Amino acid sequence: MDTDEDAAAAARSSRLERGCRGFVQRLLGWPPKPAEGAVGGGALGGVGVMAPASSKLPESTLEVKLDASLRSERHTRVFGRRNSHEVFGHVLRRSSSSWQRGGPLSPPGQLVRMGSSFVDVSHPSGEGGASLFSSILNMANTIMGTGLLALPRSISLAGLVPGLLLIVLSALINVGTNVFLSDAAAVGGHPASFNKLAVAAGGPALALVTDAAVVANALGAGITYAIVAADGLTLGMPLLLGAASPGHQAWVLVVAAIITPLSLLRSLDALRLTSLLAVLILGGISGLVLLYALPASGPAADLDPCPADWTASPVSCPPGEVRLFTSPAGVLAALPTLVMAYGCQMSTPTLWNEMERPTRPRMLALYASALGTAMLLYLLVGGLGYATFGDAVAGNLLKSYPATLAVGAARLGLALV
Repeated sequence: MDTDEDAAAAARSSRLERGCRGFVQRLLGWPPKPAEGAVGGGALGGVGVMAPASSKLPESTLEVKLDASLRSERHTRVFGRRNSHEVFGHVLRRSSSSWQRGGPLSPPGQLVRMGSSFVDVSHPSGEGGASLFSSILNMANTIMGTGLLALPRSISLAGLVPGLLLIVLSALINVGTNVFLSDAAAVGGHPASFNKLAVAAGGPALALVTDAAVVANALGAGITYAIVAADGLTLGMPLLLGAASPGHQAWVLVVAAIITPLSLLRSLDALRLTSLLAVLILGGISGLVLLYALPASGPAADLDPCPADWTASPVSCPPGEVRLFTSPAGVLAALPTLVMAYGCQMSTPTLWNEMERPTRPRMLALYASALGTAMLLYLLVGGLGYATFGDAVAGNLLKSYPATLAVGAARLGLALV
């Protein structure tokens, strides 16, 4: 029985080898001449793969070197800018590993390879570009930030039900606008930019207005972040260190000195580790909001949002009324904050340029994942923050919580987002 199965497996392997060899030969037009020491048989025998005659091939991979004739003008036209040595060397290295071991990399091996590629920020996170996971992190970090803590106050203006509905509706609208941008980028070609799209849509005059809007948006976001981060450091450092903190202006200079080099990086994909850290911090802050919203028992027994001591916030304690609905004027007042909470369109052309295989389904998966993650955290923080303090909630939610070590750590973490 085992003999029959082995014979059948050998026959399948032989057919696979002949098919692959014939495919490569037909694609190249003629079989390249094998050099001395080339592997003479097997799936790679007809391609002139170089290997020392006396050495034994490693089990996990096969070092290959194609004949110099593969660099001819014909193959350059076929494969574009990437020369055929790189293309077929990469394909054969990966394929030979699978053939020798009878299949693709095992799940642990895939995780190790993906992890090493993600951590090495000197190279793209994917094969030939930014991976989908890295792009999701960078977009989620672009979407979320200090504005997360302003949502409960906006919901207090609109009412709980209209506020939560606006959060969901805004997420859906922003998915659509990002799809429109990436579709336009695909039509315009690589590399995509707002200037290029504006020139195609309305000429140089529209491009000038668009560039001015992009610069104003970036400057406004940077200044806002520096101020909020400095505010978090000013209030958070004394809680953690038990010592006086430098003034607010000094922390603004420190924050500016940190973010300026990061803003000069040529690749958004190189910021994937900082984006991962930011998303984890925002997730931790959301968890803290959840714990403070739970009844004062079980895991939240020591987390009273309005304790009867000096640590309670004078702004939000005692809590105010929680209203399901307010008025049309209140909804209009909350609308700008809730709609702009998903602002990420400025980075969409860059993400499209850097992403590995930016097809429409992959871009849609990027938008749905990043905006969906933001929507879930917005619903959690906005809804529970307002339910905890009602109309007395502060514009910065962390100012409504007591002066504890956990809240101080959240303030410092927010400065890193």
